Amino acid sequence: MRQNNRQLMLLAAVLMVGSACAEYTPELWISSNKLLEAGSCQPSDALANTGATLLNGVLDVEFASQYAMNLAIRSTLASSNSVTIEGGGQAGVTSAWEANEVQYTRLEVSISSATPLGVALPKRTIELSGSVRPGASVLMSLPEVLDSAMVNALRESPLLAEPGDEVNLRLRVRLYGRTMGNRSVDSNEFTFPVRVCRGCLFVIPPAAIDADFGSLNCRNFANFQDDSCYLGQDVPLDCRVICPLLIDRPGADPFGYCEPAGF
Repeated sequence: MRQNNRQLMLLAAVLMVGSACAEYTPELWISSNKLLEAGSCQPSDALANTGATLLNGVLDVEFASQYAMNLAIRSTLASSNSVTIEGGGQAGVTSAWEANEVQYTRLEVSISSATPLGVALPKRTIELSGSVRPGASVLMSLPEVLDSAMVNALRESPLLAEPGDEVNLRLRVRLYGRTMGNRSVDSNEFTFPVRVCRGCLFVIPPAAIDADFGSLNCRNFANFQDDSCYLGQDVPLDCRVICPLLIDRPGADPFGYCEPAGF
């Protein structure tokens, strides 16, 4: 009897360990945030597998009005082998649909920082439309994961008061949806670090300098064509994108970005 009890206890322990090791696999998997190609800026599902991956983001609150993300999303669901429905009021007419195709409903975004920012950044829900078929990968383009209200709030943070100031944020996003078979599904929580700064992305390339106005300025706009995808995020911001709107306007460039030598 004692030997049987010992065996039962051992079996129970094995089952408990096995259940503890089992991991939940979400129906939708957010794998990465993709960088759109300068010059085209066209999101496509092909980029979910081939596009350049951003390991972290940069948001320059001096010039950006929102923060965009392009999330690579894969469905982990298997095909239901389609369901065929007869009907429509016409004899012999059938339609096929995929019960495990997922229709997106919303994305939930939360923001955290190890350093108190002095401003409120509430959790945000973004209503969505779109779908992904079982086993497929898609690119979800989200132009305002951080909207203008959030960026304006960050701009008012005492930690971002001067050029060169910066703080680190951590974005957490989770996607929710419903299958065509009317079952609720969700994704993993995708965590993405973002460095938030004031003026750190702004650059004056040599071709932008007009020697008639000094050794460092942004006044030569000849033959310049802006091919950036988003203003003030993730990649350097050529001064010729924004300085035509600032120079020669009193008070328009208080920190002297476009005329640093004369500030």
